[in-house]
Amino acid sequence: MTIPDHHTALTNAIAALNDANQAEAAAIAKRRTAAHEVIGIVSRLRQEHDTPHNPAFLAVLRHLYWQHPAVPSTELATAGGFRSPQEMTAAIGPVPSGLSCSRCQSVIMRTSRSWKAPNAERWARNRPVLCPGCVTADREHRSSQWRIDDLRRKYVNEAEVTASKDAWAAAVALVLEYPPIAVGGPDEDGPDQFWFEYELAQKLGQRLAESTDLDVAVPMGTAAAIVKEANRLAGWDPERTWDAVTPVTDDAPTAVLTRLDVRVSRVQEERQAEALNLYPDDYEPAGGWTY
Repeated sequence: MTIPDHHTALTNAIAALNDANQAEAAAIAKRRTAAHEVIGIVSRLRQEHDTPHNPAFLAVLRHLYWQHPAVPSTELATAGGFRSPQEMTAAIGPVPSGLSCSRCQSVIMRTSRSWKAPNAERWARNRPVLCPGCVTADREHRSSQWRIDDLRRKYVNEAEVTASKDAWAAAVALVLEYPPIAVGGPDEDGPDQFWFEYELAQKLGQRLAESTDLDVAVPMGTAAAIVKEANRLAGWDPERTWDAVTPVTDDAPTAVLTRLDVRVSRVQEERQAEALNLYPDDYEPAGGWTY
């Protein structure tokens, strides 16, 4: 058996490819001509009926639209006497998709040629496929739950953490001891993420300087952020930590931060428990949710 050289083999393959392309082009042209003929017949059928909503005529359109996608929907709708494919599909109605809703077991219908099974990717991974009604119910439930979670977060963040002025001043001093521009090692995300805590510490420091109270109440958002940041920085350099804290308190930095951490955690837990009671999962405000 003689094996042709690569040049000959490539020439033969290209010739076969050209033949296939020509055959495909001829088939497309033939399909286009046939579809045009179908449109012409539909147009003539339409003239035989007073209205495009004649049941027998609608049956023809329904068959052509759903079973023969090669017939252009826009041309089919025009030939059938409708202003748009949407108006036509509303008249001919949907068809069963072959799928059932995993929740309510209703048959899921195809509503257009471009229709795709809802949650198609989930269905492919053996996850629930839902009908439009259940999809809407799910979306509304998630939206309601998001609003409830947001109310809970706001309620917790509205809390205040009360601690001694010296304790807050120690935490502030420690955060301000390390400006973000000097923060960040090879395993850090960079200084930008620390500016928020640094600026909170600056604002709280100014407030403390103007306050004459022995105990100061700090909003939860500020308190939690500053205490977390101070704890992160406290272990970097023990000597520097002591130097930063000593001017404002005689207590050990770890003791001060531990007490603050306990206060923040306790208030958070108490408010979270209260938020769950105030805003249960089935909570809905009087008059419904406003958008």
